Amino acid sequence: MTDTPTNCPIDLITSVWHDRGLEGLLGVTIDSIEDGKASVSMDLKPEHLNFAGTAHGGVLFSLADSAFALACNTRHNLNVASGCSIEFMRPAMPGDKLTATAQWVDTSGRSSIYDIVVTNQNNDTIVLFKGRSHQTSKSLSDLK
Repeated sequence: MTDTPTNCPIDLITSVWHDRGLEGLLGVTIDSIEDGKASVSMDLKPEHLNFAGTAHGGVLFSLADSAFALACNTRHNLNVASGCSIEFMRPAMPGDKLTATAQWVDTSGRSSIYDIVVTNQNNDTIVLFKGRSHQTSKSLSDLK
């Protein structure tokens, strides 16, 4: 049985998000959140680069993971990552504006699958990320 996300607690999600640290350190901002979807973005700065002068894979992973975390928590119960895969399609360059867009795909029991695409300002695909979430019994409101 498929279970589409409903009644997205956007205010609660954004208040919890702003109390956390990694996204702030990376300069990640929320562009949009709706049921089963989220979009975040960041400007690629010198501190985000690897020794080759392109985006560090960990930064790209973190951006995609941030969109995934927001999208999978558009329900009232806390969801956590239980698995993922990532494909680096092309390098991101200094000064790029990167956007990660997460989209719910399907749910079975307490597990859901999300597709996340990271693009640059030219809409070139930089990263393809697939995330699997697990719905816990903990309420999002318990995080405050």
